[in-house]
Amino acid sequence: MTTPSPECIVYVGTYTEKLPHVDGKAEGIYVYRLERASGELHYVSTTTGVENPSFVTVAPSGKYLYAVEEVGGSSERPHGVVRSFRIDPETHDL
Repeated sequence: MTTPSPECIVYVGTYTEKLPHVDGKAEGIYVYRLERASGELHYVSTTTGVENPSFVTVAPSGKYLYAVEEVGGSSERPHGVVRSFRIDPETHDL
C-alpha cells in the first residue's frame, strides 16, 4: 500500500463577474497547496483572463486543466466555452 503525499495541489474555479445567480468578484482560477494533515491551504498563484471559470478539472495525466467559462450568452457569443491550460509540472501554474 502506498502512502499519499503529505501535500497536493488544489485548483479553484470562481465567478469573476456578476450574473443573474451570483455576484462574482474573483479574479480567475486560483492555485493552492493543501497540507493533508492539517487541512491548511497555501496560496500559490492566480490565472486571470478567464471569465467565470465555474467548473475546473484536471486531466488524468495531470498535464492539463480544463475550465468551463460560464458567460451570459448572446447571438454573437455562446453561453459558455471550455478552455484548456497546460499545467507547469514544477510551479503548478497554468
